[in-house]
Amino acid sequence: KMQSAKNDLGVAFTTTFSGTPVSGTLPVQWTRSALSGLRTNRLFYSSNDGVSWSAVPLGSGTDSSVQWNTSLVQDGTRYRMKVTAGGDTLFGIAVSPMFTVNNPGNSAPDLVLNGLSAGDTVTGTFPLSWYAGDAEGDALSLTLSASFDNGNSWTDIVPSLPNNGTYLLSTLSLPNSSSFRLRLTCSDGSLTTTSVSPSLILNNERLWLRNAGFTRISGSGDPEMTAYAANRDSLRQGNFRITFQVAGGKKTYSVFRANGVKVVSNATALDGRTEGPLFDNFRLRITDFVVPTPDPAQSGWRSSATPLTAEVKLIDINSESGLVTAHPYPADYEVRVGPGLVDTSLALYGAAASPVNFTVWNKTENRRSGFVFIELDGNGVLSRNDEIYIIEKDSAAQPLLTWHLQFVGNETDPNPLAGNNYFVKIRKPVTAADTILFVFAPPSSVKEIGSVPDRPELSQNYPNPFNPVTSISFILPSRAPVTLTIYDILGRTIHSMADGMMEAGVHTLQWNAARFPSGVYFYRLRTGAFQQTRTMLLTK
Repeated sequence: KMQSAKNDLGVAFTTTFSGTPVSGTLPVQWTRSALSGLRTNRLFYSSNDGVSWSAVPLGSGTDSSVQWNTSLVQDGTRYRMKVTAGGDTLFGIAVSPMFTVNNPGNSAPDLVLNGLSAGDTVTGTFPLSWYAGDAEGDALSLTLSASFDNGNSWTDIVPSLPNNGTYLLSTLSLPNSSSFRLRLTCSDGSLTTTSVSPSLILNNERLWLRNAGFTRISGSGDPEMTAYAANRDSLRQGNFRITFQVAGGKKTYSVFRANGVKVVSNATALDGRTEGPLFDNFRLRITDFVVPTPDPAQSGWRSSATPLTAEVKLIDINSESGLVTAHPYPADYEVRVGPGLVDTSLALYGAAASPVNFTVWNKTENRRSGFVFIELDGNGVLSRNDEIYIIEKDSAAQPLLTWHLQFVGNETDPNPLAGNNYFVKIRKPVTAADTILFVFAPPSSVKEIGSVPDRPELSQNYPNPFNPVTSISFILPSRAPVTLTIYDILGRTIHSMADGMMEAGVHTLQWNAARFPSGVYFYRLRTGAFQQTRTMLLTK
């Protein structure tokens, strides 16, 4: 009833709320239409320009004045008062202009950033607005800072900002980030107040250097690396060495020119969401895989006529002695099919030892690995539906259950033959032992925005990791049938993003994963004979 009642009671403040600060006890008075019956009055104050309200006790619901003791509230410059009156069918409301409360003693400045919502995209020159005021009227100094890692670290970008309420912030020199925050710090000389924005997306256009070369020259880490040019006019040849540091559990990277000069020192952007520091007109976006992660895009037969493929995941085993937990071991593997019986599986976790026609080779450490072999047909050769549990050794030299491989396909698919090798790529976290060479030579490696290449191309989703929305882009050289499908870590199809004819050009689709759990997902583009799969990480 109150919600639908009209504002017919003519409620109005008779107290003058001027620009002069108030203190002590303030007489607050109001009027309303004289009507019969009980029409309850209620009085409220807000210290934050009406964002939230607190009640001021009245002696009676029919009161039209109160002595408000302002010494019981904190000093501030964004106060408002509100009075409401109403019954079953009539309603009235009045809101005062903004005023200042200033009792004896110094108080911290009022400060609020305006107009920013979580997930807003910021580009180019961005109009920033705020309110800053001081109850005592002290002069205020303001500093604008930015964070590219969701507030974990901050960099001052405008150390002295005039307090005029607006500022045109140029973001072009800042690194793109899906975890971008702004912080305004306000000081009256002795007390300080800060206001921090929600997490934003900073996404200025970059030139993606798709043919930039990254070559690992030491270590075994597999970071995902992409290079960008800040602008086309300053493109130059580059030859750099990238090293990684680990201190106190925190990873960073540094970049050196070919002559040994360090151009980036201990950069922290390794989350795949944030660009690293600018150096020689380049920026890097690096994704370090926190835990070893299968990469189906780089896995498959090195030489084989069979279309069987291996699903790679972690599967725990319920054995007679209890649950055995699978651990993500940081190594690439190769299943090598031999001429006849060339190895014997392990008798472990209730499985029997059996001679088999393949070996499992740890490519990263260049040695054989043990394995448990599970098959339904009992033929002793690698075939459809066969399962391999790779076994390594833990620090106490005890069996360590790691990756599970199951070969899947159609009933008519032939078995692999001697000499066929199935490669399993595992993306491994970087360590201090890793060094990567980054080489770029213009201009052939520059991809213009909107240009059409001579073959299809699937880009890495952005942001990645993401929560919960990410964008997936791909390029078609000509009109073609397209399927774009998302799979979970078990290889199950969970969403179809595209299935049909699409025109030539750049296409960008968004996936909202709000109803899915955190974890690794894969997305695969198929068009004609072309197929490409990439990995993405949902973090909640």
